[in-house]
Amino acid sequence: MTGAVEAELSVAQALIDAGNPGAARHHLDKILAETPNHALALTLMAMTWLEDAPPRAAELARLALSAAPHQVIGLRVLGLAQAELGMLEEAEVSLDKARELDAEDPWTWFGISVVASKRNSIPEALSAIRKARKLAPDNGVILAFTAMLEIDNRMLGNAAACAIEAAEKAPNHPLPHIASCWVAIRSGNMALAREHLDTATRLSPNYRPVRLMLVRFELIQRPLTGSFWKHVLGVHKAHGDTMFANVWILLTIGLTALYFIYGFETDAAWPVGMAMLVPIASITVLSRLPRLGPIILRRRLKRTVSLNADY
Repeated sequence: MTGAVEAELSVAQALIDAGNPGAARHHLDKILAETPNHALALTLMAMTWLEDAPPRAAELARLALSAAPHQVIGLRVLGLAQAELGMLEEAEVSLDKARELDAEDPWTWFGISVVASKRNSIPEALSAIRKARKLAPDNGVILAFTAMLEIDNRMLGNAAACAIEAAEKAPNHPLPHIASCWVAIRSGNMALAREHLDTATRLSPNYRPVRLMLVRFELIQRPLTGSFWKHVLGVHKAHGDTMFANVWILLTIGLTALYFIYGFETDAAWPVGMAMLVPIASITVLSRLPRLGPIILRRRLKRTVSLNADY
């Protein structure tokens, strides 16, 4: 029976690593039906629910820790679940306990990076994910998350390099392709972004990050909404981190939200859409005059994040 359990655990772990948590649950259910308090099976089951149902993931992780209080994987899975629930202080406590038990566990550093990113502390998040990369240099998921952080850090070159390497290390996992999709979007190459998204969808159509990316991509591609995103990218490219750019981006996002509140396909949407023509036209003109914003505002804001560490 032990050999069968180990086999089921191995298959479940492989499916989780491949971005297919739903299939992993089938194998874990077999173990938990026989041994409800199996700590590792409970922890892996918690991992399968991190994206789709964080409360369920946290509950399962706590059950696992009640059976094995010093299990590093259980602590870091609990920390990730708490982070997804917005319980960032509790997540830090769980991940700190995991780090005290094993400072060489790359996924603990990954979790620390996730929490830092949710606090919008990109330098701290990058520092933690780089430690994870040193401990697991061949892990495609860690590389993909690094790419996403580099996008937030506005280092598209680094992000693209990480995304390419991630896809090489984990060609059958959807996350590297999602990261590549975002890099392509930020670079203005929507055709390439579509290719990467299609690959991620083919690999794991039911994976929650893939489903969310499909919605975001569709939002960008819609005729009116898509023009908003093009203007956002244009303003950022022209003005960088000026107050001018930030104000217009906030206005654009706010108008987009208003448009969807009134309904994309309803008659009420058209008056709202017409009311947006003036700000849209303004953004179009101003995004082509890179020096106008700084001249009007007389100063630039300092960059909020910087790349302090080298690869």
